[in-house]
Amino acid sequence: VPVGSLPADQRGRFPSLEFSTHIYADEADLRAIVVNGTRLEEGDRLENLSLHQITEEGAVFRFEGRLVSVSVLDAWN
Repeated sequence: VPVGSLPADQRGRFPSLEFSTHIYADEADLRAIVVNGTRLEEGDRLENLSLHQITEEGAVFRFEGRLVSVSVLDAWN
């Protein structure tokens, strides 16, 4: 579900994210992002989020039992 489609109460608990790096590759072990100054690879945690997947468009996080997509263009620093 896109982050903007979360119910208002969940959206309010979803942390503010700023991407400064986004590296997508076909091979998952070559993918990485930098969010809020922290370098993350798939499976890493940031606050109450777990990075599920780095996509061509951004990232998918596990948040409160949901998979939530965030577009890198919407959160670029």
